[in-house]
Amino acid sequence: MHTYPTPLLYVIHNMKPYSQPQIYTDIYSYAKIYPQLTRLFIYDTPLTVRTTGFEERDRKLKGPINKNPSSPIESMRRTKTTIADLTLCNQFDLFATFTFSKDRQNVELLKKRMSTWLKNQKKIHGKFQYLIVPEYHKDGKSIHFHALLKNYNGNLIKAKTKHKNRNVYNITSYNSGFSTAKKIDNHNKVSSYIRKYITKEMPKFEGKKRYWLSTGLIRPYKIPNPIYTKEDLKQFDLKYSFENVSVYEKPYCRKNNNKQNLPTSRETDNIPTLTKQETIWRTPLPTLTRS
Repeated sequence: MHTYPTPLLYVIHNMKPYSQPQIYTDIYSYAKIYPQLTRLFIYDTPLTVRTTGFEERDRKLKGPINKNPSSPIESMRRTKTTIADLTLCNQFDLFATFTFSKDRQNVELLKKRMSTWLKNQKKIHGKFQYLIVPEYHKDGKSIHFHALLKNYNGNLIKAKTKHKNRNVYNITSYNSGFSTAKKIDNHNKVSSYIRKYITKEMPKFEGKKRYWLSTGLIRPYKIPNPIYTKEDLKQFDLKYSFENVSVYEKPYCRKNNNKQNLPTSRETDNIPTLTKQETIWRTPLPTLTRS
């Protein structure tokens, strides 16, 4: 996999005696590369972030913009972003819901029961992948799971009723409760639909995790500070803007043996404006990383 240099800015936090220098970098923009599209995030005011992660920091105070980056609001935002990335990067086949007939209020016990079913299904039908999000019933106590499944080859039986004129299936091997499954035909809609379950009051797995993943899921390839020109930006559509960032999107038109021209990161601290930047580096489509 290609490695891309990132401009570094060395900053001493709070200037305390014997304090160790921390490494930060300025983020003017970054690209997220998905299998079917590229999203370009352009900031009106650059972010100063730690190289170990994208935690926003204020230039004047040299401290976090959010005094509590672990707050429920920030945590939910990160979770929703992760779920959106995973949904767009992985071609999930089924949207399933699993209920439980026993111990319906113990999320860890339900996870163990679900894990046993998943392991048995892999032994019988081969490897498949999943993303699972828990949700409370309307009673606010009992729990059920929503799941995105990929390459699941277990037996499905068509249910007698339809949902919004779409076929609904039952998973015959699941016997811990009731199950429904619908085939996915629009990943953007599914991404939005499953993210609505991410709330402050939702049940959480051990470690306060709001979702549960299988291994091997693809994540988007991120390029901090990509080089682009004003002409390059015309190829993107402005999707939305909020606060300090504008988000652009460009679908792929794959040609030439599935290779696509992509921007790469800047080599120096000199960040040119779009009008001054005349060249662009090109590389083949990088291999997406797996979790």
